[in-house]
Amino acid sequence: MAHASVYGNLILLMSYGRYALIFLFCLQCSSSLFAKPVVANSLPSKEVVKEYLKLHRNFRRKTCSPKIVARFEKLFAHNRMYGLYVPMLGKMVDTATIRHFLPELKRKIRWIKRQRTRSLTIANWTRANSKINRLGRIIKQLIKIKGDTLLSKPNSKQITRSQPLMQQLTKEYQLLLKSIPFLKSFRAPVNHTLMRKKYDYHRQFASTTHRKKANHIFFARKMLEDGASNPKTQKGDRYVRTVLNTILFELKNSDATLSENLRYDLEYLLGKLQTTLQEGKGEVALRLKAWQAQTEEMVKNYQIILRSSRKNPTSTARRYLKGKKNASERLKKFSLKYQSRSYRYWSKQSELYRALYTLETIIFNEVGTIDHPYNLERRDVGKVVINRRFMKKYSRLSSKDSIFYYLPKKSRKRVNRYPWLNLLFKEGEFSFTYYYIPSNLHIFCPSTDSRSKRIRHANLSLALKLLKKRDRSFKGIRYFSRVSMVGRVDMSTIWKGYRKIAERPGVKLKVDKRLSKRLRRGDGEVLYHFNDPKKRVYQVIRINHNTYVRPITRLDRLYSYRNPHVFTYFAQR
Repeated sequence: MAHASVYGNLILLMSYGRYALIFLFCLQCSSSLFAKPVVANSLPSKEVVKEYLKLHRNFRRKTCSPKIVARFEKLFAHNRMYGLYVPMLGKMVDTATIRHFLPELKRKIRWIKRQRTRSLTIANWTRANSKINRLGRIIKQLIKIKGDTLLSKPNSKQITRSQPLMQQLTKEYQLLLKSIPFLKSFRAPVNHTLMRKKYDYHRQFASTTHRKKANHIFFARKMLEDGASNPKTQKGDRYVRTVLNTILFELKNSDATLSENLRYDLEYLLGKLQTTLQEGKGEVALRLKAWQAQTEEMVKNYQIILRSSRKNPTSTARRYLKGKKNASERLKKFSLKYQSRSYRYWSKQSELYRALYTLETIIFNEVGTIDHPYNLERRDVGKVVINRRFMKKYSRLSSKDSIFYYLPKKSRKRVNRYPWLNLLFKEGEFSFTYYYIPSNLHIFCPSTDSRSKRIRHANLSLALKLLKKRDRSFKGIRYFSRVSMVGRVDMSTIWKGYRKIAERPGVKLKVDKRLSKRLRRGDGEVLYHFNDPKKRVYQVIRINHNTYVRPITRLDRLYSYRNPHVFTYFAQR
């Protein structure tokens, strides 16, 4: 067959002459271009890593010291003291928004007081526990019905069986909420997704009308996306309260079967509720008391701010506003000063080491070790960064980016020569680069403990592989983690101009005899099905609290599970 192919190509060349030669030459060029590494490098990987770590140590000596860490932590703590949200319209305080919500905040205080009393006077919490157990049994039944097929979509028989159970699930959930009013959020139910959608819409416009609306929505979000924390342990219930709301809307919008988001959120919530109830009334009442005091302090500060807008502002009000502004500006200036030093240091290194610094810093702070031991999320986040390297939207800085004016004038003129660094320092793209986020410190003061060193070595090895061979088939340029969103907001319903990349199985696993026997017996729960990018159908199966993926064509074959609630990727439409 190979000889016949060569013979055919010779006939083709003789028939089409020089045009065929030009075509084959161009084809060969494009093939070599496709295989070209992202950053040219001829050194062995070990030598590159060794040199990078040497540069990294030198970098840390110049941008980090115990004094710098202590200064950052002091400024950060001082800024947190002024954590009150103050809506602004340019340089003026948006007093109309504050006045609108002040009566609501007072109502919230009275509501918290009532919940505190109710949490202490409810004699028997077994009712709530029985509802939790009942919901758990219904969920198991719905999972069983959903798993009784090899198809990715439910059939009519499944719908008929699950529909009454879904109705029962909704009823039992509402009864559960009635038994734990002290764990609900103020003004429940709150549609966190809708509020986020409206806020994202208005904040993109610069007009005063849109700015006022954005302020109004954000103030409401700060008031309603809230929870109680233990002042000693800082252990809070904000996520529990907001997920309680989200599940209500998921139930309202659900069809006749149990959706994966609903299944995941319910199982998370029931586990958290059991833990909370086990802590006892004392712990719940302590958190509510702290929440009440925190809200009362908030009202007091807003009243001070409103007085400052009158003809005779009080010295207290002036001091508060000035203190808040100064604390924020000092932290921001300090952070940007050392970020700019980081930028300047790495801009003096070769492109390869700039790329490695950007990749390993982003992967370290965005992923950490949550995907150990297979590193699949780290790999895909790295691919997202590389894809952005070739997009001006993400790889260029301008005067709109805060770091721009902290760079020397000469550096500003040639700033777009360093797309790798621009990817990292582009404002609004990676949350850890914001000055008011604690991990912002890791940009110029990277961790050097033994665990961090192991992660950095793994990230560097991975980054080098990605740079040597770019995966052009992966089109991801954005991602988000639903589990880290307040209220489990699903950004795929909000982002426009992007399409969700289909779920994929992880790495192929070795199946031991014991697990193989359980698979043949049909043990475990089939949680749901999904279609990968090539439309192949997979089952997600749970055995002994471990979750796996298997193709419906080979039920004896297992892959690791990539949790889409932790990382979901998006490509441009």
